[in-house]
Amino acid sequence: MIELDVPTLTGWMYAYIWPLFRISGFVMAAPIFGAQMVPARVKIFISLGLAAILAPVVPHGEPPTGIGFDVWVQAGVQTIIGVIMGFALQMLFQIFVVAGQILSLQMGLGFASVNDPVNGVSIVVLSQFYMMLATLIFLLLNGHLTILQMLANSFIWIPVGQWPQVDTYWLIAQSGTWLFASGLSLSLPGMVALLLVNLCLGVITKAAPQLNIFAIGFAFLLVFGLIIFWASMSDMLWQQENLMLEAFDKIKVYLGAS
Repeated sequence: MIELDVPTLTGWMYAYIWPLFRISGFVMAAPIFGAQMVPARVKIFISLGLAAILAPVVPHGEPPTGIGFDVWVQAGVQTIIGVIMGFALQMLFQIFVVAGQILSLQMGLGFASVNDPVNGVSIVVLSQFYMMLATLIFLLLNGHLTILQMLANSFIWIPVGQWPQVDTYWLIAQSGTWLFASGLSLSLPGMVALLLVNLCLGVITKAAPQLNIFAIGFAFLLVFGLIIFWASMSDMLWQQENLMLEAFDKIKVYLGAS
């Protein structure tokens, strides 16, 4: 007959609670998993299920002797670590939102906005299309499995009882530069092409002043912008693959793995 004492039960409880807090923070902040269109009940079941899978295999350290202030602090630390991973993954998807915003403003499509069911805000149509395509490619490349594996490895990189490095928060702030630079690099070919279209329209206006450039210019920019946007889709796969690798490397840096 198996006899269970209070210290054993307490150790099992904390071995499950620590992964649960870290996974809950990740699910809350990460895209796809933490999207607003995903019901809260589904998010809770995802967190409980992943915690049940990881609890027996991840190191969880020595359990505390009681429920004191240190326990609440440790719960907050585990949640912050999960939020850091989810936020880093969120920046990956926001790159495509920035690229879509820039292209939309250049081609005169910035007025066309739709509701984003993932984040619950209004974004332009091109950004929404970029987000949907980026999500499909992310799932196609098994990015969700990679990030879950990194979530499990995070208990080795930052074991329970340790804090993230002080430089982690500064590195996260600096990643904003990477976000806007990557979004600009994605939209740069389209910006240059649309600039040439604007120059051509300026030459036409100078050569034939009787033409109403404001009436035909918008249609030209819109049509050529959509053609350029369609042509840029051929490089979308390898561009996102490179960005995904960069995002995963940044997560490792945040957690002190490299």
